[in-house]
Amino acid sequence: MFIRHSFIFTGLIGLIFLSLLIACSDQTQTQTDLRINSLNKSLMCPVCPGESIDQSQNDLAAQMRNVVSKKVYEGKTDQEIKEYFVSKYGPVVLMEPPRKGIGLLAWIFPVILSILTAFLIFFTLLFLKRNSSKSKNVNNDYSSLTEKEYDILNILRKENISKEDISEILKNSEDN
Repeated sequence: MFIRHSFIFTGLIGLIFLSLLIACSDQTQTQTDLRINSLNKSLMCPVCPGESIDQSQNDLAAQMRNVVSKKVYEGKTDQEIKEYFVSKYGPVVLMEPPRKGIGLLAWIFPVILSILTAFLIFFTLLFLKRNSSKSKNVNNDYSSLTEKEYDILNILRKENISKEDISEILKNSEDN
């Protein structure tokens, strides 16, 4: 009985192992298929904004995929195929903007914007740090005041009297 159960157990383990091997087997694609998929992912569907012809279910996208396959099998280069579609639909058909002319702005602008944002954050933090240290110094200057002098100081602040005038008034009050 024990031997029978061990054979069943071994058989089940073997089936599971075989199923995993089949599921994980390498689905090899030819170099041509990979190239066609790459081109389909690099061309945008003119009807569906933001979708490549690889993703789109539109009839025009299906026709464009067929044209890509046909041109690849005719021996056209990737650049020639892209130029064909650009001549037919304009540069908006490319998923990536061209790296020349006005399309160059799409590549440079994010980098410039990131650098400017980093500088803005840096200088804002620097400014906030300086202001907090100045306010600590101002509070420390008046820490030795009596309660009466502190009340007078608050009244003078409300009257928008300058810091220098307040300091002069406090010096005079200490002398008296």
